[in-house]
Amino acid sequence: MTTRRTLFAAAPALVASLASAKSALAQAAQKPAKQADFLFVQTAKGMTFDKSASKLTLNGVSPSL
Repeated sequence: MTTRRTLFAAAPALVASLASAKSALAQAAQKPAKQADFLFVQTAKGMTFDKSASKLTLNGVSPSL
C-alpha cells in the first residue's frame, strides 16, 4: 500500500533523477549527431568468395522469421 509519506519520501530522489535526465538531454542536444555504428550478424553453413568480383556468398543461410 502506498501512502503519502512514501510518496513524499521518494519525491526528492525523483526530482534529482529528472534533473539529471534533463541535463543529459541538454548536453546531447548541444553535441553534433554522430554516425551510428551497426553490426549485422548472419549465420550460414558455408561461404564462397569471388575475389575478382569482390563478392561474398553465404551458403545454407538460416531462414529468418
